[in-house]
Amino acid sequence: MLGNAFVLGPEGRRLRKTRVDMLQCKKDNSKQLPENLQRSQIELPALLGALDNLSTYVYTKDLEGRYTYANQLACQLLDRALHEVIGKTDPELFSPERCNEAIATDQRVLATGATVALDETLARPNQRPRTFWSVKAPLRDEQGRIIGLIGISTDITERKRTEQRAKAEQQRLAQRVEERTEQLAAEVERHALTSDQLRLAIDGAELGVWEYHLQPERFFWSKRCKRHLGLPAGEQPSYAGFMARIHPEDRTRVQRLIEHSLQTRQDYAAEYRLRWVDGSEHSISALGRVYCDAAGEPTHLAGVTQDITRANRPSNACSNARMLLGVSSPRFRAITIPRRLDWRCWIPSCAIGASMSAWPAPTGIRWPPISGAACGRWCRIWPQPSSQG
Repeated sequence: MLGNAFVLGPEGRRLRKTRVDMLQCKKDNSKQLPENLQRSQIELPALLGALDNLSTYVYTKDLEGRYTYANQLACQLLDRALHEVIGKTDPELFSPERCNEAIATDQRVLATGATVALDETLARPNQRPRTFWSVKAPLRDEQGRIIGLIGISTDITERKRTEQRAKAEQQRLAQRVEERTEQLAAEVERHALTSDQLRLAIDGAELGVWEYHLQPERFFWSKRCKRHLGLPAGEQPSYAGFMARIHPEDRTRVQRLIEHSLQTRQDYAAEYRLRWVDGSEHSISALGRVYCDAAGEPTHLAGVTQDITRANRPSNACSNARMLLGVSSPRFRAITIPRRLDWRCWIPSCAIGASMSAWPAPTGIRWPPISGAACGRWCRIWPQPSSQG
């Protein structure tokens, strides 16, 4: 020390410089504070104006759930001016029964400090409820303490209604699909049963099945139909081959019947004789239906055949009955036979009656009365009971 002066070493000079820097920094900050305040006063109105121009609802609340700010769109929703909104709570602005969910969400944000995003449904008094997609986050002071929350909500009411309508329509369509599926399942089951019954009927009646397609010309004949037509194994079916087997006396008539059905779209029905390869003659009954395309033009015939050879041939029992009774006409209507005889014979007329005086026996003995019962073309003939024994 020289007099009252101190001589500083290197360490002292370093500390002095640090203190001088701190004082200079404080001086600079004191100059910047009015500048920052002035800048914030300019930026705040611009920020609020930007929030008013947003197409979403922006608002802030304090720890008690009171509104501290609402942008212009939010004020329009509430139908109030900003000063009428500030200080109010949700139950004071919305229907109280609709506010419980929103209040619970606000309390969760304030308690946990977490940001929450969810759908909220609110309603103004005497108005329809509206649904909002809301994002809420805590507001903190300079020390990081939660002092309220900020919320941004978007009105999604129309979108929700559209989704609900789409969901209802989807459920309705699903219900219709389920009902239609059940109907189709029932129809499939019914058709399967009908198909089985049809096969049983075809087999029981010994029917043959056939199809005749016009363009290109092709035939389909079932195995039984081929047997009816006397086709040799391996022969390709054709219209010309079919016509060649028909008896010459029936051929032109059958051909005209087929042409008439195709021209008039009416069902085809014919009986004709066929000559098989072995030379035997057979009688066939055929039924068919014409099928057309969308334009109404015939595309094919389809039907069935039945061998009626035996049905058209008199039975031996019927012939014997004619010989026994001396009846020459095949259409006899009255006969007399001994009592207790039970005959079954083929009678085309299917009309039978008798009396004691109708047919005297060759021996002079008169027979008791008889009667007949028709069963299709087969008739059973038996004596009537006699009181004389």
